[in-house]
Amino acid sequence: MTPPIQRCRRVRAQSATPYEMRTVSASCRGQRFFSWYHTEHYHSGIAWHHPVDVHYGRAEVVRAVRADVLAAAYARTPERFVGKHPTPPVLPTAAWINKPTDDDQPDTKIP
Repeated sequence: MTPPIQRCRRVRAQSATPYEMRTVSASCRGQRFFSWYHTEHYHSGIAWHHPVDVHYGRAEVVRAVRADVLAAAYARTPERFVGKHPTPPVLPTAAWINKPTDDDQPDTKIP
């Protein structure tokens, strides 16, 4: 399968009109941005994981590896860690952009 960026370049080269070139160029920029955002960017709301790892259930494995790394760092230089043994952040049970409230529920009463 052709990588997305090469596919974008090929489609852009095959575009016949300037409008098609602008549309393809914008979709390629969006494709690159969302690919980066979901696979490379660490999100604070989900314990500094990538969304793709949380979505596919790999976050607990990543968290376990991080715990091993922190334990090794603590064993090497415990003076760097004040107070206690370091642990990776706990994954939230749910992550919201705008959490719905009870007031957001539609009325079920029929007049």
